[in-house]
Amino acid sequence: MPSVVASATNTAAQWPGGIAGAWGLRERLPSAKDNLRLLFLPTLFGALLGAWALTLTDAKLFDQLVPGLILVATVILALKPQLSAWCRNLPRAALWAVLVQFLVAVYGGYFGAGMGILMLAVLGLIHPGDLHDANALKNVLGLLINFSAAVLLVVQGLVRWEPALALA
Repeated sequence: MPSVVASATNTAAQWPGGIAGAWGLRERLPSAKDNLRLLFLPTLFGALLGAWALTLTDAKLFDQLVPGLILVATVILALKPQLSAWCRNLPRAALWAVLVQFLVAVYGGYFGAGMGILMLAVLGLIHPGDLHDANALKNVLGLLINFSAAVLLVVQGLVRWEPALALA
């Protein structure tokens, strides 16, 4: 299976699990409703842009990009405490969070590995409270990314259903 098709299939397979994750922490969502409103549209548009970019990428280029994408996610994860502390002191942290969440959603719609960790780093900018509350918001936004990207990828014919159903 070509790597672009495998990535699209993986994205389509992830959203059913996202429902369970979002449902499991639903009691935490009321404290995050303002942030959910703030990040909903940037997340949706970013996911669709990322999925659309995937449809335009040939397998050879995608194969060359994947190690770099994983490296970026790994470095951000390793530097998360320092980045979070630095970002909290930025003026207009909410504006930065919207911009960075849009970029995370593009990444998630395109590739997805490490997306949850990247989102938790973003959410630290605007939701510095309880980690469970931030995780609940991350689960809903992750579901939005995977579902919206999956719809576009299915319409484009990039999803292989047999493996997607096995993974879901």
